[in-house]
Amino acid sequence: MNFTTKKRYETDGSVTEFFATVLSCERAGDGYDTILSETAFFPGGGGQEGDEGTLDGVPVTALTERGEAILHRTDRPFPVGSTVCGKLNALLRLRRMQAHSGEHVLSGLLHSLYGSENVGFHLGEGETVTIDTSKRLTDAELTRAEYEANLAVAENRPVKISFPDPETLKTLVYRSKKELTGRVRIVTIEGVDVCACCAPHVARTGEIGQIRILSRMAWKGGLRLTVLCGLAAYEDAKRKTETVKALSALLSAKPEEVADAAKKMKERLDEELKKAALRAAAKREETLRALRERERTEEPAVLWEDGLSRKDMTEYANELSKKTGSLAAVLTEENGRIAYTAASAALDMKKIAPRINEALSGSGGGSSSMIFGSAETTREKAEAFFRSFIPQENDKR
Repeated sequence: MNFTTKKRYETDGSVTEFFATVLSCERAGDGYDTILSETAFFPGGGGQEGDEGTLDGVPVTALTERGEAILHRTDRPFPVGSTVCGKLNALLRLRRMQAHSGEHVLSGLLHSLYGSENVGFHLGEGETVTIDTSKRLTDAELTRAEYEANLAVAENRPVKISFPDPETLKTLVYRSKKELTGRVRIVTIEGVDVCACCAPHVARTGEIGQIRILSRMAWKGGLRLTVLCGLAAYEDAKRKTETVKALSALLSAKPEEVADAAKKMKERLDEELKKAALRAAAKREETLRALRERERTEEPAVLWEDGLSRKDMTEYANELSKKTGSLAAVLTEENGRIAYTAASAALDMKKIAPRINEALSGSGGGSSSMIFGSAETTREKAEAFFRSFIPQENDKR
C-alpha cells in the first residue's frame, strides 16, 4: 500500500513537537520503520542531514523517504492506528535552519550582485556551512556581500514557502543547482533570493542572526567559502574574543592593540633568532677551525658540546676522524638521551656499532665510516666509554 505523510517541515520549520497516527510499522534490519500520518521530521537532503528526535520518547535513529511517505526508524514498533508524539531536537533544528537560511541569503546576494552561482552546498558538523561558488570573487566583493547579508537579517525580511503550479514555475526566475520536475518547493526571501529547496527554513531573516564568512579558498574555477550563521557564529566569535583577551593579558596590551603587539614581538623574536643563528655559525666555524688545528693521535678523540644539531655532529665527527687513528666521537644531549656520532678513517664503524649500543644501552647504526645513535646513559659514562675504547683486530677495514 502506498502511504502519504503530511510534511509539516515544508510549510512551518518552527514545529518541533506534533501528534500523528501510525499508518504503518514494519520490521527493518535491527529496528522498525514507522510511517505516520504527518511529521515534522526532515529526512535530509540538499546538503543537509536529517533531524534528530524521538517518537513517544524512543529515539529516531534514521529517516528515509519512500514515495510520498517518510519512514522513521526506531528500535521498537508502534501499533498501527495508535497516536504517537514526535519531538525534535529543537535547538539542533533551529541551528540548522539558521545556517541553511543564512546560506540562502548569502548565495542569493552573491548571485544578484556578481552573477555567481552556488554550485555546491554542505551543512556540516557544528552547523558549518560550505558554499562552492562558480566565480572567483575578491575580498572586497565578499565583504560587501557579507554586509548586505547581515543588513537583510537586521531588516527581518519574511521567508515565504510556495509550491508554484507548472505554468507559473515556467515563468519564475529562481536559483536551482539542477533542473527540476514535478512538485517544486520554492523558498523566497523577500528582495534577496528565490531558490528551490526541500529543507526547513526560518520564518523571517531576523531569526538567522549573524552571517559570517570565515574563510575562502580557490575551488574548481570558483571559491569554496566556509560560513557560520546564528548561534554557531556567536559561539565562534565568543571563542575568538576569549582568545584575544588571553593574548591581551600575555602581551600586556589592550585587546584592540593585540595585533600590533604581536607584530612587534614577532619582529623582536625574528631579530633574536637572526642574532642566534649568526652566533651559532660563528661558534661552528670556531669549533671546526680548532678541530682542523688539532694534533693527530692514535688515541680515540671525543668532543662534547651542548645543543648540537645532527648536521653539526656529522661535520665535527668527520673532521675529528682525520685526527685519530682510532675512532672519533661527538656527543650531545637530545631529548633526555645522549646522542652520539662516531666516525673513523681506519676502523669499520658498522662492526663497532653493536658493542657501543650494548655498552651504553643505546641504539643506532650507519655506514662503515660513520654511525649515529642515542643511549640511555650519562654524559660522564658515554665520554668515559669512548675515551677508553680499544679497537679489536677485526675492527679494521
